[in-house]
Amino acid sequence: MCKVKAGTAVVFVTQKAVELLGPFGYTRAALVEKLMRDAKINDLYEGTRQINLLIVARALLGYSRRELK
Repeated sequence: MCKVKAGTAVVFVTQKAVELLGPFGYTRAALVEKLMRDAKINDLYEGTRQINLLIVARALLGYSRRELK
């Protein structure tokens, strides 16, 4: 559950930081650009949010993979 919430939070926060900086937020000179790339790649590397949410839902509801697709 923490992995899902933390992944969502870090992507949201870094996206807002890039938006606040405007065009400067997308340049390699800004540290926030690197943080945004790291947040997005971590989100993809660890599995998509939807898959992680499905795993958490199965665990909370007590269903197996076959019962809840």
